[in-house]
Amino acid sequence: MSRGTLYILSAPAGTGKTTLVRLAVERVPNLIQSISYTTRDRRPGEIPGVDYFFVSRREFQERALHGRFLESVEIYGDFYGTDRQWVEEHLQKGFDVVLVIDIKGAACVQKAMEAKMIFVSPPSLEELRKRLIDRGTETKESLKKRLERVEEEMKAASHYQYRVVNADINTAVKELVTIFTKGEDRGKEKSTYI
Repeated sequence: MSRGTLYILSAPAGTGKTTLVRLAVERVPNLIQSISYTTRDRRPGEIPGVDYFFVSRREFQERALHGRFLESVEIYGDFYGTDRQWVEEHLQKGFDVVLVIDIKGAACVQKAMEAKMIFVSPPSLEELRKRLIDRGTETKESLKKRLERVEEEMKAASHYQYRVVNADINTAVKELVTIFTKGEDRGKEKSTYI
């Protein structure tokens, strides 16, 4: 059995990355999404062990201290991390694994392991603002912080192999599925979606 491929997908908050990856995983056999650990509060509809592993700061710090995370970052006062052993075990079993992580976490993983990098962009800053407001999870302060961070995130997109613009969810999912299923091209540069 051959080792699976590791994918990293990053995008600004509100771009639709969670929905895009869920839909792509449903369509691509052998592709699974890593579940991150986080100290942030659970949002309505999120399921522990499915969306995230929700843990206390103390538990998160203990895991980090023992080197359990492939990457970990603090974003907006909360911590996020990817379990190193879980990822390695699934890759060894031949699964393709997609990590949905921010640009800082992506840079850490890229130093530790070979990965295909995918960046999802919003169609515009105004559309992103609208999506963040519409999801109803942001305070005025958190909205401001997220929008300020977009410029830094968009600059990082140049370090990713692939770029998908989520202007239309169906088109964006098709583009992601194409990236994930081009198994015969593993190791070769693939087309970029812009």
